Amino acid sequence: MSEGVLKYVSLHEIRPGEYQPRTVFDRQQLDELIASIKDNGVIQPISLRPLLIPKGNYKYEIVAGERRFRAASEAGEDKIPAQIQKMTDLQAAEVAMIENLHRVDLNPIDLAWGYARFKEDFDLSQKEIADKMKRSEPHVSSTLALLTCAPEIQQLIKDGTLTKSHGKMLVTLTHEQQRRLALQARGKSVTAFDKLLKAEKKNSQEKTPTRIDPDVEKTQREFGEKFGCHTLIKQRKNGAYYMEIHFHNLDIMDGFFIKTGFKQKE
Repeated sequence: MSEGVLKYVSLHEIRPGEYQPRTVFDRQQLDELIASIKDNGVIQPISLRPLLIPKGNYKYEIVAGERRFRAASEAGEDKIPAQIQKMTDLQAAEVAMIENLHRVDLNPIDLAWGYARFKEDFDLSQKEIADKMKRSEPHVSSTLALLTCAPEIQQLIKDGTLTKSHGKMLVTLTHEQQRRLALQARGKSVTAFDKLLKAEKKNSQEKTPTRIDPDVEKTQREFGEKFGCHTLIKQRKNGAYYMEIHFHNLDIMDGFFIKTGFKQKE
């Protein structure tokens, strides 16, 4: 990254940053900043990078400080103080993310999309993202997982109706289950919602029939046909198989033992 130059730049020469992760700007906070700028001007410079190829009137792109840029525009300012530095796309994305991470109101979904862009645009691993953002790898992984939620659920997390903790629990469910449980999650603590989630999973498991391996199913059927009994081959949690043999009456059971050699025919 080159050394920066501090100067006043016309607002008309600046465009929003391509790697700005924030999509939601709190209106009340923006209004407060507008009032402050009208009284005192823009105190803290924004960060810009020059466009390699100017587009129309735009000569610079915002790296950090889009909230100040928007507020200055609405406050009627013509120019804004800016620190101008040459940066690569990756450097600009890093600075934009770090600047937003320092603000507590960046919602989890915007943060997740910011991490996703690091993966998609720059082919970074989750560990590399974590190292650059000074965050743990599990944090990056759980944040990215939120993007597997149904779009409606992502919006609820984005607007604060659901917390990131609620979202992390919902990612293990189907989109249909997520939508149904999201209505019950509103206003509930994470602990209370966890109980609902466990009940949903248990109910889902009970309704979902166990899939039988085709070879096991064939053996089960042929065994039953050969010995004239109802047979079930099941698998334990540890992977071991066991067989249940059901006899409709004592004669069938005696016939089974005779066929297998455990009992002599009388």
